[in-house]
Parts: sequence; C-alpha cells; structure tokens
Amino acid sequence: MLESGELFVQREEQTQAWAWEFAGLLSPTHCIALQGELGAGKTFVVREIAAALGVTDTVHSPSYALVNEYKGSHALTHIDLYRLQTNADWEEIGLDHYFTSDTLCLVEWPDRMGPNWQSHFDWVVVLETDSKKEPEYRRIHWRKLIVNDFPNSL
Repeated sequence: MLESGELFVQREEQTQAWAWEFAGLLSPTHCIALQGELGAGKTFVVREIAAALGVTDTVHSPSYALVNEYKGSHALTHIDLYRLQTNADWEEIGLDHYFTSDTLCLVEWPDRMGPNWQSHFDWVVVLETDSKKEPEYRRIHWRKLIVNDFPNSL
C-alpha cells in the first residue's frame, strides 16, 4: 500500500480489507487522524485496524469516555473528540500524553483540537459517503504527513 491514496468501496468487506492492509503501515507510536461525518465508518475502521493488530476486546466508540485503550501486538488508544468544543483545551484534560507515548493513537474528530491539529499526526484518513448512492459506498483517502507539511505549527 502506498503512503497516500484514494479508494472507492461499495461493501463493508472492502473497507475491512483496506483497514487490515493500512494497519500494516503503522508503527506502535503513530497517531492517525480519522475524519468523516457521523456514520462515515471511522469507528469501523478503528475496529478493523485493532483486529489486524491482534486486539481481541470489543472495540467501540469512546464518545462519552473520550478514550478507550486496548492491548494487541502493541498498545492502541482510540480517542473520540466529538463531544469536545472546537479549540477545547484537550491538553488540559490530559489527552496530550497519548500523542507522545508508546501507543498507536487513533483519533476521531481531530479538528476539535484547533487549527494546528494536523501537526500532532502521522497519518490522516478521510472517510466520505455518498448519500445519492448505496449506504455502503465510501471514498477512503489516506495520506502520511511529514513535519515539513506544517512549518508554521512547530
């Protein structure tokens, strides 16, 4: 799999296959931003990445708890910032250490972190649905970020 790309899928099994392949690109310290509207499949992708990495626990959205931690071939942290206000002080509530620890960190709604949110991530995955087509029709776009992408945020 390439470090950036775009894929159109029509079935859940295709999204699952993509997530398992994508999991092979990730290191134990990567932070992945997952973007998409409600119902776009962000939590499904997290669940499949976790399964690919050997997590046997049930993976569910941490919308109310904000954070769920799992163990597989290495530590995995799933963060859902949906309930935070944009520009909320996510560091003040203790989420900042996940971005510098030895855990694979998958974050839904990363834009709630504020305007420089991308500087905290190694990858961005965008999931889009097309309401005019079948409900399972999705566009998956992924890109590996490099520090030089954000010279003003350092």
